[in-house]
Amino acid sequence: MNNVSYKQDYLRHYNLEDTRLMTQPLDYLIDMFFNCKIDMLQFMSISACASTIQYALAYGDFKLDQDQAPKDDYASFVLAQNCRNIKIQNYLEQDKKEIETQAAISKNQIVRSTENYFYQQDATYARHDSQAKFLQYWTESTTTEVILQITSNRTT
Repeated sequence: MNNVSYKQDYLRHYNLEDTRLMTQPLDYLIDMFFNCKIDMLQFMSISACASTIQYALAYGDFKLDQDQAPKDDYASFVLAQNCRNIKIQNYLEQDKKEIETQAAISKNQIVRSTENYFYQQDATYARHDSQAKFLQYWTESTTTEVILQITSNRTT
């Protein structure tokens, strides 16, 4: 009986620990929502809730009634001529690659449309050619038959 009691206590202890480990992050989030004064039921996803907490923590010390003049104690950024030239060169290379890409795309489209045009022309020509050959054969055979009939009628 002692052994059964021990197993039940063991299972109860680990069930409670598992439950605590699963609910602890949720409790922490609920506490953060409460401390940041955020309505957690307003958002549909955890990522939206997390970004709201992030903004709440970032702007927590922001006060509208204080002077919000920019500070001038930051080091100013000076764009050197060399850096500017490198940036311009990179932009020109990007533009050149984009133009080449667009030209290749349009060239492929032109080649495809030209191939389609000539394929259709060849198909049309082949159809007309076969019709013309059939008509020529039909005309020749009909003419030959008529000539044979005429000549046979004369001889009889």
